[in-house]
Amino acid sequence: MQQQSVDPKAFSWKVHGMVCLVILDCIANSFTEHLWGDDNVGIVVALFAVVVLSHCLLLLLYFTLLWHTFLLRFGLLGEAFQIFRSIYLLGFVRLVLMLASRIPRLMAAVGGWKIAEYWDESLYIVLYCLHTLVSVVYYTVYLRATNSLGKSRFYSAELWHQSLKRL
Repeated sequence: MQQQSVDPKAFSWKVHGMVCLVILDCIANSFTEHLWGDDNVGIVVALFAVVVLSHCLLLLLYFTLLWHTFLLRFGLLGEAFQIFRSIYLLGFVRLVLMLASRIPRLMAAVGGWKIAEYWDESLYIVLYCLHTLVSVVYYTVYLRATNSLGKSRFYSAELWHQSLKRL
């Protein structure tokens, strides 16, 4: 079977796209909490959509980086999942926390709640803090795992087997 090469330019574009999505996600998450009132309902709904869409796109882009690796070219999806399970587990936890913290915020915006009514509820404060903390950990693990995909051991059968022997 002929070795498929990885186009460094395409890899670079995907990584830059990921960094841009992380920044966009941070900005959208930040502004959501500062916009209150009837005149900002549309913006809050749009920011909610941006946050959910960016989270899904980040996972999709990460999976597209895995396409050219030795593991996926030879159907070793289980091995790839084992190695990068932290991304998928943190991604799932972050998605659950994001929905748990953002849906009440979205309902508060649509329902016309006052800012004090929303933040007087301690559950919303806990969810907001947990979501923010998990997001920072997720971004860090995500970008580090993306960086590790640049290593040659993921693109060659020989290098992959050598790396397994060292473990």
